[in-house]
Amino acid sequence: MVTSQNLSLSQSIGADLMDISKKIYAAMTPAVRAKAYWSALGRLDEAEMVRLVDTAPSGSEHKNAILRIDHAGMAYPIIELGNLYDLTILRGRLGWAAAFCKGWEAAGGSLDAQELLKDIRLIEQLLPEIEKKKLTLNAAYQAAYEWCESEGVDPEDLARPFGVKAPVKDPGPVDEEALELFRKVFDAMRLGL
Repeated sequence: MVTSQNLSLSQSIGADLMDISKKIYAAMTPAVRAKAYWSALGRLDEAEMVRLVDTAPSGSEHKNAILRIDHAGMAYPIIELGNLYDLTILRGRLGWAAAFCKGWEAAGGSLDAQELLKDIRLIEQLLPEIEKKKLTLNAAYQAAYEWCESEGVDPEDLARPFGVKAPVKDPGPVDEEALELFRKVFDAMRLGL
């Protein structure tokens, strides 16, 4: 049976919990708030995302930190997916050229025919391009991982909202030039806190 005393106690507990919740949000540093926001995005917890933004002190570094983690979180899948797309196109062209060469050979075509030689040259050109694209993709993984490590962001959290592969610490050989470029991209998005 609900009594006025039980109702009063329930309201008191609810008010205390709200005060605790407000204190927790008020005590968050900008970096903690930004990481919590991005984690909420990964869980598709829109209510928590709104709470984190709405409780941030206005005109503060809190909203800037959220903006920077948003930028990093959006840059990573664009870089990764762009490189994967390029790699897929290159592999497709390689497969087409190799299939043509095999078909040509199976049909008894001359090995010095111009059409065959053109595709052999294409294969010779594509193989190093594919290797370079793999090194570029590895550079993206490593630069994003380094950013996550320095900012205290879980790499899985960075990748989760877009369903892409999480950045890894040692993805293998990298294109050093691409690595430096990607590091500069992520450096521009430091939480700075």
